[in-house]
Amino acid sequence: MYKKQNFKILIIELATNSSNLILTTLQELKYKCFIANTQEKAYDILRIEAIDLVVINSSESDNLAIETIKDVQNLTFGGIVFLTSDANIDNMERFLKYNLLAYKIKLGNILNIIHEIDWLIERLIENSSETILVIKRKNETRDFVQELLRLGRYDVVMCQNGASAWKKLDNLDSLSMILIDTNLGDMENGDIIKKAKSLFSKSLPVIAIYEQYNPILLQENISHGLSDFITTPILNIEFTLKINLWIDNIKQKREIKRKEDILHQQSKLASMGEMMENIAHQWRQPLNAISISASSMLLSHELGIETDEDTKEQLEGIIEGAEFLSHTINDFQNFLKKDKNPIKFKLQDVVLKVLKFINGNIKKNNISIIQDYTDDIVIFGLENELIQAVLNIINNAKDILVEKKIDENERFILIKLSKDNLNKDAILEIQDSAGGIPLAIIDKIFEPYFTTKHQSQGTGLGLYMTHQMIKNHMKGSIEVENKSFEYFKKQYCGANFKITIPLDISQGISFI
Repeated sequence: MYKKQNFKILIIELATNSSNLILTTLQELKYKCFIANTQEKAYDILRIEAIDLVVINSSESDNLAIETIKDVQNLTFGGIVFLTSDANIDNMERFLKYNLLAYKIKLGNILNIIHEIDWLIERLIENSSETILVIKRKNETRDFVQELLRLGRYDVVMCQNGASAWKKLDNLDSLSMILIDTNLGDMENGDIIKKAKSLFSKSLPVIAIYEQYNPILLQENISHGLSDFITTPILNIEFTLKINLWIDNIKQKREIKRKEDILHQQSKLASMGEMMENIAHQWRQPLNAISISASSMLLSHELGIETDEDTKEQLEGIIEGAEFLSHTINDFQNFLKKDKNPIKFKLQDVVLKVLKFINGNIKKNNISIIQDYTDDIVIFGLENELIQAVLNIINNAKDILVEKKIDENERFILIKLSKDNLNKDAILEIQDSAGGIPLAIIDKIFEPYFTTKHQSQGTGLGLYMTHQMIKNHMKGSIEVENKSFEYFKKQYCGANFKITIPLDISQGISFI
């Protein structure tokens, strides 16, 4: 991405004396600046330097200023910010026809305007990483759109028909927006929009350019995924504002996604700590068995009492123990992998894998697992994501049973699997016997960083990330309530987490 230090600004002074303050302030902001107090000097600089932005500082919005703007536009591809003391609205409208980046009236503190210029430049620098595909047949509107996007420093890809756009989509690394002609002639708009959204994002903004407003055609295009529209003749301010609003929307979504990824990683690291503890429990017994077998073989050898049969038995035990350790490592590696594509798996297998991970801790804390399911439930979805979600809930249940010092004979975690009545969704319920969640906080437990544990024991991310994974990644839902259940003719109460996910993720309703 372009850096501030490389951004070159030319300040042209026309009948005013405030340019030195503008120069020094912009230099303090780390920009590389030039100043010219005559048109001739300004044009000489433009011929030598690749100027990114020209600031014309004038006292009047007069013909000299218009002449300067035209000359500058012939000498550079950089945008123009026009500063004037003239507050006449008619003059503003007249000047904006020349595709200025900004028209600023100098009222009050000039430093405020300078900081607005700084913000504008930061936006221009960010825009250079945003790719906009324009699909429009050659005409004046197409040229005008290209010029406005170029002034905004967007990475613009131009295609004059559907066929060229179709090929171009396969070669783009990223895409932020599409501007598309309402009538491509050689291809349906909907086909292009569908392909672009499947390659990049379902929320990719697509803006149609209408030469003539047609509500019927507009409704048809909306059904194909159109986000917005603009009609000709295109007004500079309206077009720029619309593009900026959609780009800002994309940036906000990216930032939300980035923060969610960070939270996901933090939650994963917290889960890894639990996993390492469980692996230590699982490894202790086989490592002990391997050590005993090896020591026994060594002692038998030293005493001269070893037999082939004993040696074979001991070696088989060592191999079996080593294979168990290897399988544990494989399970751990699979847990760390991020699901890229949905796969078919059994819901029961997810539960069994989780219980295998935490078996040591469950036994250590004298917790009994009650499993209530019979039929195989096959899901097409993200197995590892679901494993982590279930692991988070069961670990939470284990922690609360221990924290509340529930009698060791009454520490239960009930796991129930079923399908909904329409046979479209799988339902997974996990319930503990810890007495339930206080009503004052039950509505907050899926919030990020909310935890009832001591700071050294909990991050408050586990249930939040579980909620995000179920809702956003698996197209399902998760809810919690305090609920009673009966076991061996005795009633118990605890938190019941109910996860509902589609049997086929490709048929689920997207929440994003």
